[in-house]
Amino acid sequence: MMEKKFKICDCSSETWEVIIVDSDEQFEGRSTIYYHCDECGEDFAILDYFTRKVFYLHSKLKKRKV
Repeated sequence: MMEKKFKICDCSSETWEVIIVDSDEQFEGRSTIYYHCDECGEDFAILDYFTRKVFYLHSKLKKRKV
């Protein structure tokens, strides 16, 4: 499920995480997927688990028009 298009940092792939949250309070209880680099401490994208609608894109990704 790892979406490499969201990994834009130069950190090791070993520090890249895909985190699934059920009933995410930040997004009205929806299930979400966080594409996160543990080394950077950054979320690069947050998507709805079921629809894949993008809730958040890191500013660097917005410039790339992912």
